[in-house]
Amino acid sequence: DVTTALARGIWIGRAIALALLGVLGAVILLTYIRLRGVVTGPINTLTNVMEALATGDLEAEIHDQHRRDEVGDMARAVQVFKDNAIRLKKVQDELVLTNSQMTELNASLEDRTMEIEYQAKELERSLEQEIENNALQRKFVAMVSHEFKTPLAIIDATTQRIARHKDKVTPSEIQERAAKIRRAVARLVGLIDRVLSTARLEAGKIEKVAEMVNLADMVEDVCKRQQDISTAHTISVDVGNLCLPVLGDPALLDQVFTNLLSNAVKYSAENPRVEVEGWEKGGCAVISVRDFGVGIPEKEIPNLFQRFFRATTSAGIAGTGIGLSIVKELVNMHGGCIDFASEEGKGSTFT
Repeated sequence: DVTTALARGIWIGRAIALALLGVLGAVILLTYIRLRGVVTGPINTLTNVMEALATGDLEAEIHDQHRRDEVGDMARAVQVFKDNAIRLKKVQDELVLTNSQMTELNASLEDRTMEIEYQAKELERSLEQEIENNALQRKFVAMVSHEFKTPLAIIDATTQRIARHKDKVTPSEIQERAAKIRRAVARLVGLIDRVLSTARLEAGKIEKVAEMVNLADMVEDVCKRQQDISTAHTISVDVGNLCLPVLGDPALLDQVFTNLLSNAVKYSAENPRVEVEGWEKGGCAVISVRDFGVGIPEKEIPNLFQRFFRATTSAGIAGTGIGLSIVKELVNMHGGCIDFASEEGKGSTFT
């Protein structure tokens, strides 16, 4: 009947629908499995490669770049990322090397800068010293010029006076004038000796010719020679206790005592008394020269043996400031030492 036929049709329809659903489900399942193998797997692999690249593993291989689908596009994009990562690593390595080189370069530059700064300071000091030396040399030349002019003027004036009054000059006056000329000449000779000694000392050309020297006889001769020149002074000599001969250069030692004695006379015009003593102490010969003249201010004593130095108390007294520096050098050459005591207005003692 109609009802039965309709029921059977419905059942058949349901069976067909169920069959179609089963087939569709199978298709979907197969499609999923296929997609999982074709798409999901490679994507997961690419994801793992990206994670490896991100952690610095640049050795990971990238597959599926030959594919002409989205997976292939992704694989090729990952390859580009890997290539960029490799280049970046090389740049970083080069930068690290460059930074190391820069560190070394900076250290080298710092050392060189310090060296240049040191050299600059040395040059600055040398320049200052040279400027000071030039000033001292100009001062020295001026003093020497003045020193030469004074005795030359005395000699010239004395000889002119003798020439003008040759018919009226008495023997005693001639003797007096001759003594004045001798003193002026001795002053010139002493000045020339000091200048030459300074030049030879600076050039290192003074050599000591050692022999046994009787200092007592030498000191007495120097004092007698100075007394003949400085008639206004009284030079007392006591070297009786000086019997010990010394090994030294007679000419240089003579210059030492001549300089000391001429200084004692020069700076004691107001109190013309000079005392010279000699004795032995501890196997050494000791000689002192004492004057009672202008003395040296206490604050200037440390500069006394410096070349060209002259104490303020020597103002108006002829001199170049080189005599004592020469004395010290020559005494040192003989293995000796020189000391002094001085008080302004009361004189000085050099030992």
